[in-house]
Amino acid sequence: MKHTLLILYILITSGALILLNNSLKETNNSLKASEENLETLAEVIMHHEAVLNDHREAILIMIDKLNNLYM
Repeated sequence: MKHTLLILYILITSGALILLNNSLKETNNSLKASEENLETLAEVIMHHEAVLNDHREAILIMIDKLNNLYM
């Protein structure tokens, strides 16, 4: 009976470790995907910053031209 309990304990513990390992793999994969998403988001934000700077410069040029018309 002692051996049966020991074998059951080993099997259950092994199963729990396998489940934990699978869970850690999934978590690791999710973290990698999140990291890739963050990198993509950072690239998009940098592109938007460049576009907004271009628009700002264009608006400032338009304002200068309009100011020169009324002076």
